[in-house]
Amino acid sequence: MNDIQRWLDENGFTLYFADAAGGSIYSNVEYAPRSAVVVGSEKYGISPEWSTVHHLSVHIPMMGTVDSLNAGVAASILAYEIRGQFGLTGH
Repeated sequence: MNDIQRWLDENGFTLYFADAAGGSIYSNVEYAPRSAVVVGSEKYGISPEWSTVHHLSVHIPMMGTVDSLNAGVAASILAYEIRGQFGLTGH
């Protein structure tokens, strides 16, 4: 376990992996108050060193023949959903 994994675990975060291959639809998940999202690179996905930690996989459904999103776009969509579930408006 690396330093960031250890810190997240010690501080009670629930990990959510953005996984184009499956998992729950991101908008159908009830996120924990302390949520951390792990997004892999667009070419290689999530690093294998993360495979040993407990996590939930989520995906963003897409229409047509597109099979992946830019990692930054995916992270933004997930962050927006989590933020919205806790009634945070930015005002």
